[in-house]
Amino acid sequence: NTMVLTVKKLNYVYGSKTPNIPDDHAYTALARTLHERHPTLRGLGIKHCWSGYVSVAYDFLPVVGTTGAHQNIIYTAGCTGHGLATQSLMGQLLAEKIMGTENPILTALYHKTPSTLPEPFQWCAFQTAFTAAGFYDSWIDRKARVTNTSSVV
Repeated sequence: NTMVLTVKKLNYVYGSKTPNIPDDHAYTALARTLHERHPTLRGLGIKHCWSGYVSVAYDFLPVVGTTGAHQNIIYTAGCTGHGLATQSLMGQLLAEKIMGTENPILTALYHKTPSTLPEPFQWCAFQTAFTAAGFYDSWIDRKARVTNTSSVV
């Protein structure tokens, strides 16, 4: 009896900073969308919200590697906005590796990740992409509103 929703507002902070502060604006937008898309849930409260920053690599593949003095720290990042699903898969693949089995999917993800753009070009690229995503998201919201109002008789 739990519903999990994903991000509604995308953000990139200049210089790839990741401030550790709650994003109440993002939480409000997510709650508003939940209630618009599922009007029968309007009376229910929201137990938890979280927000974060898009972790993306320029080739749109997860970043996988090892680090540390003994190369015994295994990491993954850059799941390109599909964090909940893709990071869950990556967690499973890393757990298998720790247990001694390297899945071919994980092996295929070891690669040189393209470098990022220098600022301010990086910031401009993300703002452009997020603006385009915002227009698409608004279009989807309008379609969902029309569907919800026409299905309520």
